[in-house]
Amino acid sequence: MREPVVGRRVRPRAGWDGWVRVVGASLVAFALTVIALSRSNVQSLRRWVPAVSLADGGWVAASIATIIAGWYSSSGAAIIGIIAVIVGTFAIAQMRLLRAPSAPVTPPADLTAPRERLR
Repeated sequence: MREPVVGRRVRPRAGWDGWVRVVGASLVAFALTVIALSRSNVQSLRRWVPAVSLADGGWVAASIATIIAGWYSSSGAAIIGIIAVIVGTFAIAQMRLLRAPSAPVTPPADLTAPRERLR
């Protein structure tokens, strides 16, 4: 597997092709699971949000570890760092909202329903 970088091709480190594909496929599966979960009822959300947040925390920890290990170029480390901050923010927000039982959980408005005109 070769990736174009600034007009030239670089090789991943020896033996990484398989791992890159496994991690990529796992992330796609995780994203599809989160999308399906986002459409479930409140009880399912309350049951599964801790697991999703834990997975997000794992992503952040792995990102930090691989940056420290020097697996990326400086621009790659910056990109991974930015993504880790975003994912970490999601994890924190999910857990905070889960712990706020007084927060109202309302379904989204039905955008296909006819609306009353305000005069």
